[in-house]
Amino acid sequence: MSTPGQFRRAASYSERVRLYSDLIGQELRLTVEERQKLQRGALLHDLGKLETPIEILDKRGPLTSEEWAIMRLHPEVGRRLLRPLIPFLGEWGEAVWKHHERWDGTGLSTPDTRAAYRSGRGDRDRR
Repeated sequence: MSTPGQFRRAASYSERVRLYSDLIGQELRLTVEERQKLQRGALLHDLGKLETPIEILDKRGPLTSEEWAIMRLHPEVGRRLLRPLIPFLGEWGEAVWKHHERWDGTGLSTPDTRAAYRSGRGDRDRR
């Protein structure tokens, strides 16, 4: 079960990802509508962590290989949870299941990386 503090931290982190995503959207000269959809995708990007055990999300120190296996499921869990909204979000909904990819298919995306480091999470999600 989540505590109010955990919820506030997650909301603050997702808001920072949204802000960074919007800055990138501005640089890419996206339309206002495209930027709004990008921001929605950014806010929802970690949706799948709703089904990740809180003990894993809040663990201090490195995760075990079993915990990493569970953590790595959150993009696909998010995709399943988001399925009813995909027609509305369009391609921006893909942020939920593709947010840990770079152009070469590895690592964290830029907005998530910046927000992770600012939140003190460091490179924990990059493994």
